[in-house]
Amino acid sequence: MSKSEPDTKSRIEVADSPEQIMLKCKRAVTDFPAEITFDPETRPGISNLLLLYKTIRAMEMDAVLEHFRAKDKVALKEELGEAVVELLRPVRENVRHLEGNLEFVERVMEEGAEKARALAADTMRLVENLVGFRSDVKSVKEMFKKPAKTAVAVG
Repeated sequence: MSKSEPDTKSRIEVADSPEQIMLKCKRAVTDFPAEITFDPETRPGISNLLLLYKTIRAMEMDAVLEHFRAKDKVALKEELGEAVVELLRPVRENVRHLEGNLEFVERVMEEGAEKARALAADTMRLVENLVGFRSDVKSVKEMFKKPAKTAVAVG
């Protein structure tokens, strides 16, 4: 599986259905020996699948290898597919929720754009000052200095 390969069959995408994920895992390239071993140099395909499984399941590699000791590559691919489906389920559900609530998404985007414009305006003011286009900012410290809080004496 490769995220840099242009063919979408070479990687699992967040929007993939559980069926697509299972199929991609089943079709993942491995080498000929049936035994499941971890050796990135001589067995990069199977090692990649083991690393994915290890990462998703938050296991040590020794525990992963022990888990698959009496199993074959078909079982590894099946269990990896199930693990990926389980991992991405909440993400897919959230995407579906957002797709059904476009007004919310647009509002969040507008609020983010307003915040970005405000930050960009401050940055541009500083840059214009530094290159000599304006002189209302005396220093970088002044630019980002927070107003002092007024203390009230109690007593």
